[in-house]
Amino acid sequence: MLLHRVLTAVVLAPLLVWLVVSGPNWGFALLILVAQALALDEFLTISLGKENRVQRQIAHALGAFFVGAAYFAPSYVPFVAAAAPMVLFLGFLAQPEPIPESVRRWGLTVGGVLYVSYLLSFFVPLKTSSGDGRFWVLLVFIVVWFGDTGAYFAGRAFGKHKLYELISPKKTIEGSLGGLVAGVIGSILFKVLVFHRLSYLDCVLVALPAGILEQLGDLCESMLKRAFGAKDSGTLLPGHGGLLDRIDGVLFAVPYVYVYMYLISTR
Repeated sequence: MLLHRVLTAVVLAPLLVWLVVSGPNWGFALLILVAQALALDEFLTISLGKENRVQRQIAHALGAFFVGAAYFAPSYVPFVAAAAPMVLFLGFLAQPEPIPESVRRWGLTVGGVLYVSYLLSFFVPLKTSSGDGRFWVLLVFIVVWFGDTGAYFAGRAFGKHKLYELISPKKTIEGSLGGLVAGVIGSILFKVLVFHRLSYLDCVLVALPAGILEQLGDLCESMLKRAFGAKDSGTLLPGHGGLLDRIDGVLFAVPYVYVYMYLISTR
């Protein structure tokens, strides 16, 4: 399993780094568009099954609209978020049967669009709204990747106390702390080697909250899978499960990093 995870990362990571560092902004936005579509489909399949075709199509259209708005007109993204519950409600009104389940299905669909598509769309302005955007995007992934790796090895070496056994029995407090420390170390290394504009205080103020949010995002997706009896969100990535399994922490971390980038750009 670990070998499969490493091989998958070795194949995909260079492609992602190239696209972030050297690729055009529209190419990166297209990557986010595809990623949110795949992850949203995994969410809808877990929560609603493969039925409710009309509502799924509306959900995917709204997800794509989020990314499009984030690229072409970021100031309109809040209006898309406000429209999502209404448009999806109309979709269920057009095809309400079975009626006793319609509101539950509407809630899950709205939740999926906001959880996956809206949160992931923050990557687009993170990259495009400043000259350092590519570094901010890489910083998100570095904090998450270092955090995941640090948590894994710290948990295996020192893990004794369960972090949240009801939701994720294998996670430990020691692993969680190791992940946070590793995320800070990763951000400092990135600052020293590449992103010199950041201060050491910035590294801590980015990595610690983002690391905490990343772990919370992982727990939330674990709760989602437990609620619907799914082991993984999908089978897209060998050794990793589905795409949503790999970006669950990123979804929670990227909005915070975007806000932090915006705040320090005005100082």
